[in-house]
Amino acid sequence: SVTGVQTCALPIYLSNIPNERKITLKAEFVATNPANAMKALCHFLKIDDSEESIKRMLHPENSPFSSIGNDEAMLGNDPLFLTKPTLRFDKKIITSSLEHIPQEVAEFARSLGYN
Repeated sequence: SVTGVQTCALPIYLSNIPNERKITLKAEFVATNPANAMKALCHFLKIDDSEESIKRMLHPENSPFSSIGNDEAMLGNDPLFLTKPTLRFDKKIITSSLEHIPQEVAEFARSLGYN
């Protein structure tokens, strides 16, 4: 988990990285628009952002890596994913005010565009 100290240090750390090397994707965008979020991320990373590529990313169950693993790493992955390997999102976005969280976390959230 991210502590208040880590949250306060993150803007300082990020300030040393040029803007052209950063991208911000809000969790709500990824959860409600996974194809568009993946396309934006792929475009930013300058990797294949074709419709077919995005489609494959949204179906991890078809990946050669979604298996129970070899003998040395049996179930080394998420067993729940391996029993039903699909991309799962809870489309219900929970919103709340920032008044009940530490001030430094609220300030950081505001810097990311949250109210």
